Amino acid sequence: MKIFRFETLDSTSSHATRLLEGGESPPFVVFSQMQTQGRGRSGKTWSSPEGGLYLTVVFDSRDLAHTQQGQWPLLAATAIAVWLRREFGFRATIKWPNDILYAGHKLAGILCESSVQGGIWGPMLLGVGINVHEAPVVAEQRSISIDRILGRKTPVAVPMLAESLAEHLLSSLPQPQLMQEFANYSIEPGQLWVDGNHHLVRLQNFDAAGALHVIDMQKNSEQVLTSVRHDYQWIYQQDKTWPMIVADIGNTLTKLAVYQNPRVRDDQPQFVRFHPQDPKEKLLEALKPLRDLGLARDWPVHAISVSDPGRDVVARVLKDLGYQLVNVPKRPLRVRYDRYQFSDLGIDRVAMVEAAQEALPGRNLIVVSAGTCVTMEVLHGDTYYLGGYVLPGLQMKLDAMHQRTARLPHLKLSDVDGKSLARGELLGRDTRSAMLHGVLHETSLAVMGLRKELEQAWPGTQWELICTGGDGEILSILLDSPFVPGLILQGVRLMVLGGWTEP
Repeated sequence: MKIFRFETLDSTSSHATRLLEGGESPPFVVFSQMQTQGRGRSGKTWSSPEGGLYLTVVFDSRDLAHTQQGQWPLLAATAIAVWLRREFGFRATIKWPNDILYAGHKLAGILCESSVQGGIWGPMLLGVGINVHEAPVVAEQRSISIDRILGRKTPVAVPMLAESLAEHLLSSLPQPQLMQEFANYSIEPGQLWVDGNHHLVRLQNFDAAGALHVIDMQKNSEQVLTSVRHDYQWIYQQDKTWPMIVADIGNTLTKLAVYQNPRVRDDQPQFVRFHPQDPKEKLLEALKPLRDLGLARDWPVHAISVSDPGRDVVARVLKDLGYQLVNVPKRPLRVRYDRYQFSDLGIDRVAMVEAAQEALPGRNLIVVSAGTCVTMEVLHGDTYYLGGYVLPGLQMKLDAMHQRTARLPHLKLSDVDGKSLARGELLGRDTRSAMLHGVLHETSLAVMGLRKELEQAWPGTQWELICTGGDGEILSILLDSPFVPGLILQGVRLMVLGGWTEP
């Protein structure tokens, strides 16, 4: 890899052009610690103080013949997002076509330049600027640096990061399968953007030419964007506060949270719970908070689901109320899942783990969710997800004992005061209480046993417990641990925003 290094340049892309005019052949790289005349899209300047990563990689366009020119910025953005995940462990968000965001803040920008003569494309210049130590003021939006995301100074020197990124770009952009990674980092279809006139549009899809298709929500008409429009922003980029509705569609119950200030970590949501199969009158009563919000028609409800039929039913219920169900993809944010078969991990468990990691960064955690099943997720303080357990839920155990025996009664946990039961005696005094105490203590003892095993496997470590889920408060009493309601929904909010920016 041929790389030209400088302390200061007017622009790495301008210098790359001069090198091409002087006879230099691609591929090669130009890197500078600072730019005095950095360039962005549409002739805009790119603030390039010392403390950022600025480079231009020059490709022979024949090496990129597997894709159309309109896709080059998307390919470049995808490659950079993959590199950021590999190097720093966080997932960035791609805003079409050339912005790299974290939690709605601009982290990096991309500029692809080329020329065509007689139908033949000349070299492609890929200019990249990444905020490493500093986050300069960016016109029309907020900005962020890698240091701020990590909460510490990046230990690797910027020139070494630049060399690593350049090697990654040169090797990955010519790979045809790179475009398949784009959806893992881009803002998903169904989310909302707003233009300079405050008109809302809903993302539809990206076509093979790299163009963006959106639906004007006021006119209900399709628009096709083929070049960047700086007056279009993702609503969660803006300083204006836009509400967010998230949903967790379970096997029987659907839980929603309405956040009025979703970018504020401590924003207290309004929770809504309903059974999609309930009669219409009961559904309308349960969903009254949504009916009273007064949001634009087809406002998105960002949802995760463990049940495809359940999701379809909920989508119809919400459509009748004027809402659009948007599926949140299963994507990592800050946690590394190298030690688990990620394809087997339910999206509800991923959301819960990500929310727990953001709430208590750097801690060794056992996250216990007590719902239809009881799951235990083990998260090491270095952000590695180690694995977990899936057990029958408390009610499932009671149901099984009744169904599989001739004489044991059918008990419902909802019919008893579970919190008083957890604070009561250790042992049951009759069949009914023996069943209830047995179910509760069996599960709590399994959690404590797991913690003991982890302490032995990692000598000198301490493992903190967090409980969540419908029956989580009962278990939290037995385990003497915090109860965090709506942890999964907090995780869904995180997955939509792409992370937090608060320290």
